[in-house]
Amino acid sequence: MVKSLLRRPSSTPHSASTSNCSSRHSLRYDLLRAVGGERKCIAFPEQSSYRTSTVGCNLEISVKPAAIAFPRKVQHIQDLVTTSAKHGLNVQARSGGHSYGNYGLGGMDGAIVIDLKYFQYVSVDHSTWIATVGAGARLEDVTKQLYANGQRAMAHGTCPSVGIGGHATIGGLGPTSRLWGATLDHIEEMTVVLADGRLVDASAKKNKDLFFALRGAASSLGIVVEFKFRTRPAPQEAVQFSCSLSGSYSSMSGSLRDWQAIVTDPSLNWKIFSQVIITTLGMNITGTYFGSEEDFKLEPFAQRFIYAKPKRPAPKRARSSGSLRRIFKHNGMLQSTRREPTTRISVQVYKDNWLGLIREWAGGRFLSKLLGRPSHFYHKSLTIQKSQQIEAGAIDRLLTYLDSAKKGTPMWFIIFDLAGGAVNEVPVDATAFQHREATIYCQSYAISLGRVSDSSKEFIRTVNEIVESGIGSGKNNGIYPGYVDPELKSAQRQYWGGNLERLEGIKMKYDPGDLFKNPQSVTPAYAQSLS
Repeated sequence: MVKSLLRRPSSTPHSASTSNCSSRHSLRYDLLRAVGGERKCIAFPEQSSYRTSTVGCNLEISVKPAAIAFPRKVQHIQDLVTTSAKHGLNVQARSGGHSYGNYGLGGMDGAIVIDLKYFQYVSVDHSTWIATVGAGARLEDVTKQLYANGQRAMAHGTCPSVGIGGHATIGGLGPTSRLWGATLDHIEEMTVVLADGRLVDASAKKNKDLFFALRGAASSLGIVVEFKFRTRPAPQEAVQFSCSLSGSYSSMSGSLRDWQAIVTDPSLNWKIFSQVIITTLGMNITGTYFGSEEDFKLEPFAQRFIYAKPKRPAPKRARSSGSLRRIFKHNGMLQSTRREPTTRISVQVYKDNWLGLIREWAGGRFLSKLLGRPSHFYHKSLTIQKSQQIEAGAIDRLLTYLDSAKKGTPMWFIIFDLAGGAVNEVPVDATAFQHREATIYCQSYAISLGRVSDSSKEFIRTVNEIVESGIGSGKNNGIYPGYVDPELKSAQRQYWGGNLERLEGIKMKYDPGDLFKNPQSVTPAYAQSLS
């Protein structure tokens, strides 16, 4: 089978072109042999299967791997890793392929991609409630199978097509994270293929250093093929809520300030998850309460945003003339002519319907739908930590800017995600994931049908700068690596913070040749000493 696909190098003079051709055929022969000679399990650049398989999450970034492999067995993965090392090519795993920088395709040309689509399985031990999950499984399948096996659940994000392999080894944040922790906080054990082809287990008892590193930086150290997760009983009751505001953005400033004040209060109930999503349609303060509606009504958050008594309508003002509006604007008095935003409240109670709530999260996140499939987008993100808040003046500047900014696209989003809770209870040095002080993540996106315009990029950068200026601490809070940003300076420090030096040492131990590499991966300790 191998011989029918690849011709052996001919005995021509050893010119550079002949040598390159020979090397290329040797690589292809070895890769095909690594997957047991199954031609459908390997894709090379001239094949149609390669073209369909190399469409990345972010169409703004073009990446051309040397080949994409679809191994059916763990032994295939081991052989692919050693073959890639033999030929001096970097390796990256792909689970769901949702990296913002297309790092599942290597992030740069010439890598060998190991796609884990044949490792999609979920089982649950009913005596321990430990779930065994293949690294290629998608969140949608994981949630369904866990619930089908004893109505179990675990923390994870909201996009159903995300692969568990990348999600669980980067962090894994979602609506239940305040209540239960990150996805990686549920990991009991991982089985991983290392740079030398060995298959090893990592847990709190076995290969402890590797267990630390894989929970936050796995793409730099190996290919995780299987997880064992602790699971929890799925919540029996939850309240999904939203408070949608429409009108001028500047009129919504007070709502965003109030939201921040409430969610950064250390006494905020861990049962509350919330987001503020700002789009071209307005502002939506949304989220989930894990409990009964009766209990939710007692929460200060609910009393402010969901069950607040309606205000008396303000007396109508005469419409000001154009000249008068220009005078007001010149003197900074235009705010007094703006009405309060229009508010629409929605409350949905879910009883014994965990999968229905999961579907609501997936369906309600329009951004997840857009970024869950290939698209042209540009993004930035920030982390806000405990004891920090965005200054009121910066919130005002941000929303005033949104009223007049040239956005370049109608598809733009600014999201403030509430974090904290159980995630913050884990020591920062317990896992490679460093963001144990975060209380809010801010993300901003511009999405386009074609290439993202310069004006859209400038808009997103300005939004990020305004929010960053409002944090005002001068402290580097880092960036969550699930929102990987190819433009970041000192990216490794931003992603892994004070854990970076330890990770570089572990990388040196398990992958000194830097086989598992992308543009922002951890480098071996010796490389740092040479730089």
